Amino acid sequence: MKRFLYGERDYTFGEAMLTLRTALGLTQAGLAEHLSISRRAVAEWEAGSSYPKAEHLKQLIALGVRQQAFPTGREVEEIRALWRAARQKVLLDESWLVALLSQQHPPLALMAPLPVEQTSGTDHVLAPPAGGPRVDWGDALDVPPFYGRKPELAALCQWVVQERCCVVSVLGMGGIGKSALAVSLMHQLAPRFEVVLWRSLRDAPACEALLEDCLQVLARSHRWVGRQLPTWVRCVAWSPDGTRLVGGGDDGHVYLWDAADGTLLLAGHHGMVASVAWSRDGRRLASGGGGQGGGGSGELLVWDVQSGECVQAFAGHPGVVYAIAWDPCGDLLVSGGSDGVLRWWDVQSGECMRMRAAHQGAIRSLRSSPDGSRLVSCGSDGAIIVWDLASGEHLQTLRRDRPYERLDITGIRGVTEAQKATLRALGAMEDSAVNITRQAP
Repeated sequence: MKRFLYGERDYTFGEAMLTLRTALGLTQAGLAEHLSISRRAVAEWEAGSSYPKAEHLKQLIALGVRQQAFPTGREVEEIRALWRAARQKVLLDESWLVALLSQQHPPLALMAPLPVEQTSGTDHVLAPPAGGPRVDWGDALDVPPFYGRKPELAALCQWVVQERCCVVSVLGMGGIGKSALAVSLMHQLAPRFEVVLWRSLRDAPACEALLEDCLQVLARSHRWVGRQLPTWVRCVAWSPDGTRLVGGGDDGHVYLWDAADGTLLLAGHHGMVASVAWSRDGRRLASGGGGQGGGGSGELLVWDVQSGECVQAFAGHPGVVYAIAWDPCGDLLVSGGSDGVLRWWDVQSGECMRMRAAHQGAIRSLRSSPDGSRLVSCGSDGAIIVWDLASGEHLQTLRRDRPYERLDITGIRGVTEAQKATLRALGAMEDSAVNITRQAP
């Protein structure tokens, strides 16, 4: 197996090998297993630092033919070009190639995509909803029938369908088939959803551009999508029945559109709007922000959607209101802001019924459970806290371990109070009762 010196890699061959493996739908480890070689050998081929032996290259070509990984009608040209690029010392056995191509097998249907209506990533022509899900694959990979990864696909399907996970991450080093796995999963699960979108965040698109692109697919009519607003839109939310869309902007306005024709139904707020939330019956809308003039007081309002009137303004909310959640009956409203405190408000009277210190730093999001019994908050401190929505009782805290998580610093000496505070912020624990006892005369 010929190897190159440092700096003399054959990048053209490496790209060809990577393209072929991607078309096969195999990871580096999976291809290595098929060829009875090490994964490192496959990695070196794709890096252009070495070439395969003739017998391994023939096995790879045979696998590609069986899986129909080469362009239809151009198999001979592609295989000959690959053999030349691999700089083999022996010529390609033409009789072997002819016999191989004459005995092509159908592709292995290990994970055949389910039939769904599709659109291209450029024209956004949507299939009628009655005919199946609206699917826009955007710049998704054109993955052939997927080979292997059955356990991973089964686990992902369970998380998304049965456990209803909203966010699933597939992590790993480059070249192991993460994108191919994700595309295959979406093909399999698409019929279970009304709308399926594939968008790549590889080039870090701006949020407003990504949102506008998604709205073009989600909107029932394209007559109003793409309308430019003279402000940054901080937050958006669909009404429970999916007929209206609300957004809050830096210009202090709450924009309410009819999703069918884009008619602007409501506009009015003071200060930056950082959060919006619909009541479950869709009749009222809550909006929160930084208050008029950008001072230290936040603003939390409730609107009647039909009349467009502000029916309640809650006083005494410091800082910016970043998150809002309704209770199922619409009688209570929970808010969270830059001071890290949760507040329960009586919508009818406008009074603050209870307060709970929740996060170190701002509260960024609030969500109620489907049955309306629990509330989840997340904040800038990286913690997710579960609450009883009715009573405000703390139920559970979910957090990744910090550097000094559960380190007992009770009675520690030789550190200042500022250093202790830093340790506690990084997860350390201190029994304050013990400290008070020791300090007593």
